[in-house]
Amino acid sequence: MSLKINLGLGLSLLAATVSYSKKPSELAAANNKPALTKPANSVNWFPIVSPQNPLIFTHTESPFPEEEVKKAIKDLNSNSFSVRDSAMKKLKTFTDTLLSDQFCTFLSIISSEIKNPPSLEVQRRLEKIISSIPSKKYAEVIVNKNTSKIAIEEIARKKDSDLLIRTALLRGENVPEKIVKEIIDEESKKIDETGREIEITETIQAIADSKNISKTAFKILAEHESGLVRGSVAGNINASEEAFLILARDKSTGIKQWVAQNPNASKESLAILAKDEYWVIRSWTAENKNTPKESLIILAKDAATNEHFFTKWGGIARNPNTPKEILTIFANDTDERIKELVAYNTNTPSNVLVILAKDKSERVKSAVADNPNTPKELLEILAKDEGAKYSVARNPSTPKEVLIILAKDKRDGIRSWVAGNPNTPKEVLEILAQDKDGWVKGYVAMNPNTPKESLIMLANGAQWGVARNPNVSKELLIMLSKNKSESIRTQVAENPNTPEELLAILAKDESTSVKSAVAGNPNTPRESLITLAKDPNITTNLVRNPNIPKEVLEILATDDSFDPFRKMTKAVLENPNTTNELIERIIEIETNRGGFSFSRGNIFSLYLMLKF
Repeated sequence: MSLKINLGLGLSLLAATVSYSKKPSELAAANNKPALTKPANSVNWFPIVSPQNPLIFTHTESPFPEEEVKKAIKDLNSNSFSVRDSAMKKLKTFTDTLLSDQFCTFLSIISSEIKNPPSLEVQRRLEKIISSIPSKKYAEVIVNKNTSKIAIEEIARKKDSDLLIRTALLRGENVPEKIVKEIIDEESKKIDETGREIEITETIQAIADSKNISKTAFKILAEHESGLVRGSVAGNINASEEAFLILARDKSTGIKQWVAQNPNASKESLAILAKDEYWVIRSWTAENKNTPKESLIILAKDAATNEHFFTKWGGIARNPNTPKEILTIFANDTDERIKELVAYNTNTPSNVLVILAKDKSERVKSAVADNPNTPKELLEILAKDEGAKYSVARNPSTPKEVLIILAKDKRDGIRSWVAGNPNTPKEVLEILAQDKDGWVKGYVAMNPNTPKESLIMLANGAQWGVARNPNVSKELLIMLSKNKSESIRTQVAENPNTPEELLAILAKDESTSVKSAVAGNPNTPRESLITLAKDPNITTNLVRNPNIPKEVLEILATDDSFDPFRKMTKAVLENPNTTNELIERIIEIETNRGGFSFSRGNIFSLYLMLKF
């Protein structure tokens, strides 16, 4: 790490430059000085190189101007117009310049004074200050974990007229539960054009589906009267642990099933579901990777008395977290399907795999041969079993010596698996590159370990495989890019090793398939992506490109002539490069006209996507 800092002292310039690779604490220790860390209450903090001690960090901080703020508030009650005016300007300056935590502190002081003002006139002036603050800054304050509840309560007074503030109140972790519940209740019941009350609104559904709402909001939604809303929360991978706990006790079997299937369901909620009265809930719980081992043991003991034993036992047998002692018991089951699942399980002990490898069932032995944790000695034995050879050939843990033998097998399918195995030696790949079977040569061509010389040879017989190889040379890619086959050129355009200059050429290809592949390649140059944005037939891949320029994202999301039905807008919003400015632009457009996002629910979704 290199740090260069120039310090101006008086009228002369003192340059201090330091390069180092040690941590500040190590530098400090070397100079017998205490290491300095960023103060907890500091906003403007940066290291300064001292001319006397060039390797020692010091810091400056801007303490919160509490006395100035309080004096300005006091001056609002002055009889002098100039004093009051100066105080208002001072407070307005604070609203414009204070950042982050300090602004939260400032707002808390103002909010407290509004509740207990020295006079109605001061209260009115303070409220004027509050009302002049932009909604965006309010939203940032609301989601800041250091904002006091009293300040949030003051801001919440604007929630009825400002959707940005309204959605921010659903996101802030410090927002009082009463305020969150008010918003959810208000958005849950709406009146349609005929005067009929809508049972479930798009807005509340959008909130329940969001990944950005607070734990409090998730908790309230988990207790919502609508099963549709509770179901959305149960299936939301971002739901809070408390919400999962509430839903694990829900009266609806369907909702409990959603929790049991949720990959992020909390261990506590799954422990509850493991004891559910319905076998289907217990079955899904048994398969969830988050289910505690203690619960899996309970489920395993209960399995023997359950008539739906395969569904439930299958879940336990395939769960990678199932205790080894349980898998050992299951390995002795009479049901072939259970033993097969145990044989596939990566947590199954080696000694159990040895036993299963001797099973009379070909399916069980094949599953053992597929397991990446199967001991090499056991794979050597299974390689002689006709039913397990295919699995041994594709297992990445298979010893090279075994692969060398299998490469000579008469069956094309086995040689193909050997050709694609990442553990196959280069000398074997060189031999298989000359195989009579086209599929074998194709798999050799795709193998990242295939020597360059073999790839050159295969470029004239297994082009489809060479074009997919991530280590293929640029020269071969250039040659293959001129192939008459649209499929081969498309594979070249998809290859992560294809250089920018070649992608720029392929971006002008007559084939939509080729151009679409270019649009999705992260290596495609900026200029080509901008040009491709004009073609409505390739936008699906284009919008997913992690390096897509911001201006192209804006075109895809907002240009009516390009996308009259707003098909791309949602995809644009999922792109990591989409900025708040673009989301705000989309909100403005969709609010002012019809289209896919015209409903309040979709506008709500857009606001909830803003990044703070």
